[in-house]
Amino acid sequence: MVKYKFTIIWFILFFTAMTIAILTMSGSEEQDQYNPGVIMGAIVVLLCCPAFIIDYRHTEKYKSKQEEKKLKLQLQQKQLEVAIKEKELDFEKRKISIELAEKQLSNKEVITKFCPFCGKEIGEVASICPFCGMDLTIKEK
Repeated sequence: MVKYKFTIIWFILFFTAMTIAILTMSGSEEQDQYNPGVIMGAIVVLLCCPAFIIDYRHTEKYKSKQEEKKLKLQLQQKQLEVAIKEKELDFEKRKISIELAEKQLSNKEVITKFCPFCGKEIGEVASICPFCGMDLTIKEK
């Protein structure tokens, strides 16, 4: 992208008009103020000022658009970083909860109960032996 394309075009026109003005001037000592080359040169000079303004505005718009794109990319990058951090924290929470569950299971005392009639291992809260069918709530005399 040419930074000052309008200004360059107007400078070319200005120098062209000035060249025409110089070439079309009469050879007489008296300068004709109504010479078409002089008038055209004056008009182009007057039009060069808006060209600078147009280029400045165009350049500023371009800069602001580039800055806006840069800010959008930075915002997207920050959002991605936040999302990654959230996923990492979620992963760490799950990892910690699994570790706590494993510790609780390892710390829990395993109580095994055996049937006094058949001697097989039964559940902790069983009231009837699933193997021999005897009532475990009856106390032996």
